[in-house]
Amino acid sequence: MLPNIDPDEPDPGSALRQIGISVLETLNNPVTIATLRLIIGALGRFPRLGEEFLRNSLGPTVEGIAASLGVHAASKEMRIGNSHAAAEEFARRCLAHVMERVLVPHQPFLTEAEYTAVVEDSLRKCGIRWRDAVPHGGRADLMSPSDGEA
Repeated sequence: MLPNIDPDEPDPGSALRQIGISVLETLNNPVTIATLRLIIGALGRFPRLGEEFLRNSLGPTVEGIAASLGVHAASKEMRIGNSHAAAEEFARRCLAHVMERVLVPHQPFLTEAEYTAVVEDSLRKCGIRWRDAVPHGGRADLMSPSDGEA
């Protein structure tokens, strides 16, 4: 089961980092990897199985991330063009980092530092930027690529 995100979390930066790391940890789990291998193997006989798996596993997480992004965009804490598209892209990037391990057994597991780097990179590539200076009482702010680099 993938974790949920609270759309009312007051610190969206911290929440998105935590959810990203949790998604990577869940997808990087040996049981999840074995399940993904079984699903891939069964796709020839059950072509909708992959879609069902993604909808039921990543789907609720994507919806939670999108809701959180939407809440913070609506309150002007951040600017983002399409919250749902950014959430989907973020989840896909996290899944992509696990696919090598799914397809090639005995790959080393990611370290905590690598999880963090993957999450930061994925968030940036989804149109979410972190300001280097942390205003507002120590809270990280989100900004879109159109805001430029801090």
